[in-house]
Amino acid sequence: MADREVGTVKWFNPNKGFGFIERNNGKDVFV
Repeated sequence: MADREVGTVKWFNPNKGFGFIERNNGKDVFV
């Protein structure tokens, strides 16, 4: 299992069900 990452929601579209999380150390993550 991977280590836990910490970040902040950059934006999220509830109608489409996806967005991005801005990680504290690294690239943004598509969710």
